Amino acid sequence: MTGERKKTAFWITAVLIIIFFIINFGFLRSIVVMRVSSFINKTDKAFSDFGIEIALPGGLVTPEKDWYPFVNYFNDTGISRFLGEEANMTVIYNFGTFENGRSTLYEKNSKYFNSFYGCYIIKGVKDNRLLEAGDEYDFDRISKIPEYDMEELVLKSMGCENPAMREVLVSLQEDVTYAGYSDWTKVDSLITVNSVAHSYQGFKLSYLQYGTPENKPMVNDFYLIDLKARMYIRYFQDKELYVLFFIISPDQETLEKTDHIILAKTIIQ
Repeated sequence: MTGERKKTAFWITAVLIIIFFIINFGFLRSIVVMRVSSFINKTDKAFSDFGIEIALPGGLVTPEKDWYPFVNYFNDTGISRFLGEEANMTVIYNFGTFENGRSTLYEKNSKYFNSFYGCYIIKGVKDNRLLEAGDEYDFDRISKIPEYDMEELVLKSMGCENPAMREVLVSLQEDVTYAGYSDWTKVDSLITVNSVAHSYQGFKLSYLQYGTPENKPMVNDFYLIDLKARMYIRYFQDKELYVLFFIISPDQETLEKTDHIILAKTIIQ
């Protein structure tokens, strides 16, 4: 190869690399930030004190470009205010993968619009059975957990000032075997909540993980949306804590597929 051709090849390669990083900047930034954040949260005493390991699959377990490659960890104590009881919680969660520099979580035409899956690990500080009323689960209190998650952790972090969520129970099934354990309670419900769809109006910390929404005007930011939701609930007596798996999506097919192909393959130790 002549010197001129080498020079041309170098510049073509350099331009392609620059284009790649521009197009994928949001995704690459998200991967770095969330891997560091998840490592910090997963290795923190707040999580290790639970004494439980939950290997929840990420998007890499399927050949499709569907979910974010890795699940993320977040430790939280703010849930106590919503439950009315002092509690510690870790959320292990995932959302739609990236396309065009942002998560499909934002994309209203995507099957992964406003979709999440994962699990809540919750342990009461004073009351180990804080999610029960007598011998039964207290679904009014349990519904406060996804409500807190969507309103406080997701929507407000994006700039939605007054989010609101309403959940209606559709069906309940007890004694379900799931993720290698029996005695789960399966709950299907319908949720009405503000969507994450909004126009860019200044940087928000949540954009580090989800990417930045499109910078174009919307008639109604954070408009209301109807979602399908599924939850599996179990109290682990030996650990004195609850594990609550969850899936939410406007698309029933996405919910069912995520349940059977991803979430059900979780390993609990």
